[in-house]
Amino acid sequence: LIVNEHEGAELGGGTTPDEILAGLRRRCPRAHLVLTLGSEGVWCAPPEGDVIRVHALKVQAVDTTGAGDTFIGFLLAAAMQGRPLSEALAQACRAAAISVTRPGAADSVPTFAEVLGG
Repeated sequence: LIVNEHEGAELGGGTTPDEILAGLRRRCPRAHLVLTLGSEGVWCAPPEGDVIRVHALKVQAVDTTGAGDTFIGFLLAAAMQGRPLSEALAQACRAAAISVTRPGAADSVPTFAEVLGG
């Protein structure tokens, strides 16, 4: 389950990432929970194990349109390639960070080479 902080608060209750993830865990006990936090990065709670926190890259945002879609696409692509979860999350954060430095939606999505080269 991938949600942003507003969606997570609505579905899980709470205001902090810890509270949101705890509420989502009660509703979805076996899910991988991914909570995107914009410029603060992402928290991921696998069904078992510790929460993984990945900080966002600090960039000058031009347009955040499409950042969430970019994050999800790169996260799923990395997961399908068998990348470890922490690596997949970091790759998705890099992709989203690059995308917000560009205007537009589809035109802002970086290439794999851009993401992997950074």
